[in-house]
Amino acid sequence: MEELSGLVSAVTSRVNGRLRRVGRVLGTGIGRPADSLSALAEAHRQAQRALGVGQEIHGGSAVTHFDQLGVFRLLSLIPDSTELRTYVDEVLGPLADATDPDSADLRETLRVLLETNLNVAESARRLHFHYNTMRYRIGKLERLLGPFTTDPTLRLNLLLALHAARMRGLDQPHRPPIESGLALPADDGLDSLL
Repeated sequence: MEELSGLVSAVTSRVNGRLRRVGRVLGTGIGRPADSLSALAEAHRQAQRALGVGQEIHGGSAVTHFDQLGVFRLLSLIPDSTELRTYVDEVLGPLADATDPDSADLRETLRVLLETNLNVAESARRLHFHYNTMRYRIGKLERLLGPFTTDPTLRLNLLLALHAARMRGLDQPHRPPIESGLALPADDGLDSLL
């Protein structure tokens, strides 16, 4: 799998070197290996989903494996962006405002705290804050969101909401959400550009 990944990344990088000259990039999705001809269609669907989710999360030139999507694989199955936006708004409350720089800053603090399993010292180090500043921010986040440091279900909901917002671009003021599902652009003959 790693050998395949390296090969696909190298090819994608080389193709993107040429495509960037004309203002385009290539993203790549990798599905699970198909062990029979009948399994090829499913592997193709997985590659398409990996491509769509990878581009939403990492940008247009991402190389993404279906098996490495984690929770994003499940979130991508929700075609209704309105429902995801409602979920994000309900869970993150005032932090869901993508146009407010203070909300974005607190979302980043929350994301790092959750990624470090609430390790205050490590979070402070990653964010270049003093330890006491991080303690203050945790108190502020708990006043806004509830007792996430003691409630594992709330932590899970917060992490899912942050992932959903990131995946669908709901946390970016300049990036509109995808209206329905993962629409992939039609192939417009990029081979002719190479």
